[in-house]
This record gives sequence, structure tokens and C-alpha cells, in this order.
Amino acid sequence: MTITRQVPPIVAQTLDDSCWAAALESWSRVDAGIADRRQADLIRMWGEGPTGGITPRTKIPVIARAMGLEFGGFEGPLLEEILQDFLPKGHLFCAYQREEDYMHAVIIYRYSDRGNVSYMDPDNGGSDRWQPLSWFEARGPYILLRKR
Repeated sequence: MTITRQVPPIVAQTLDDSCWAAALESWSRVDAGIADRRQADLIRMWGEGPTGGITPRTKIPVIARAMGLEFGGFEGPLLEEILQDFLPKGHLFCAYQREEDYMHAVIIYRYSDRGNVSYMDPDNGGSDRWQPLSWFEARGPYILLRKR
């Protein structure tokens, strides 16, 4: 079964580590149930330092509460179950391991019956991308935000 949400707008990250803010802006622009937020405002409120990054452990819970979202950390092999449970109800913010101590945030909007995950990636000017589920599973653990 393919699960599809509305394709979120492309929002490019404006700073080296502001992918989280760009992803949240994109999500807020496609989902009327989330307060409209702009990347610059999010960085001003919660960004840390000149690169616009955040410390996920401390900032994600604060951001989730402020935006009325639920959050959690999950291991890679649980992603398929999470997509099947939560994607029918709304888009998913997913921060996955890009490097050992570095995470990258995207907005997931589609999971196909062929096992592919489609997402809005704010990196390098922003784009729509897809990867096989196994690609995401290999990049866990990850952090997800979802609507309540």
C-alpha cells in the first residue's frame, strides 16, 4: 500500500546547519494544522551559533512542545512500522544520522508499496528526493516529529 501526503514545498536551508528549521518551515507551509513558521524565525528562537544548528537532545523537545508536535527517537529497523502507522495521519520530520555526530533533517511525505521513501531535503538548494527504505534504516537512530 502506498501512503502519500501532499508534496511539501522546497525550502532550502540558509545556513550550514539549519536543515531542521528549513524542514519545519516546509512542513508548516503544507500542513494547516501546524503554525506557519519561517526558517529565519526558528533559527532566531532556537538556533545555536552562526551555523544555525541545534543540539537535538535539548532543543527537539522544546521545539516539539512549542509547535504542538510529538517527538521520539527510534532505531532504523522500526521506520517501516512508523511510516505505516503515522504517515497516513500527516507528514513526518525525520532527522537521520549523516555522520557519527551529525544529523540531517528532512520531511517525509510518501512511502511507496515498492519500499521507497520520498522526502523534501533542504540541503544544497533543496529538492525532492527518494531513497529505498533500507537506505534510511541504515542511517538510524533517528529523531521523528509528528502531529499529535
